Amino acid sequence: MLTNPLSSSIIATGPPNLSFHFPSKTPLPFIYYESKAVGKPLSKVCNSNFELFSLAMKNLSQLSLEEKGYSLSLRKSDLMKKRAMNVLLCETDYISNALQMSPNKLIEEIQRADSFHICHGDLNPDGNIIYDIEKKRFALIDFEDGFKGPKQFDQIFFIFHSGEKLWLRLFKIYLKTRLGKELKATNIRQVMIWFMILKLSKLKQNIFLRYSHKQLVRRMKVIVAFKIMTDKLVKYV
Repeated sequence: MLTNPLSSSIIATGPPNLSFHFPSKTPLPFIYYESKAVGKPLSKVCNSNFELFSLAMKNLSQLSLEEKGYSLSLRKSDLMKKRAMNVLLCETDYISNALQMSPNKLIEEIQRADSFHICHGDLNPDGNIIYDIEKKRFALIDFEDGFKGPKQFDQIFFIFHSGEKLWLRLFKIYLKTRLGKELKATNIRQVMIWFMILKLSKLKQNIFLRYSHKQLVRRMKVIVAFKIMTDKLVKYV
């Protein structure tokens, strides 16, 4: 597998029933290997069972990620911001209208987006959170989207991908955790901006230096849905 160099330099800690699978170097340059986690993706195990999602929420709220050094994470985050900014400048009207935010406001938010904490970047219960039913253990895999961003990014990302029916219920569980008790409205807005940065930064230009409108539309639908969720959640902080 090709890897984000940051992923192999992350140090993770968490509760006893949460393990981590990081890529390891192979003899081939730029090629890494990641051991397989025992179990199935969380969403396939419990089919939106609230109790298990609630347990996952509590475990993820104790997740702590650090980096062996600091240069890789900052470079990754700066590159993401530059790529997202380039997409925004090329597709200003469409993105601005979709999010109902002025272009100047969007540019300002991206430029001042905080980068203080290491984030997994893709805590999706459909694939990257594995649950072993027999041992009752969770495992986090695929740190390829790791970057430095807001402290609460991963947990709110998880809430979003758990499905709209669970948004508010999981968020209320999260607010009772130590990390959740630190949450402020400004933190939620920062998470929303970084979610946009993450999604837009993955768009690729073609040989004519243009972005695929089809791909942009698909990503913007997800970004808008995330904004709708965070606009709802901020009322409970």
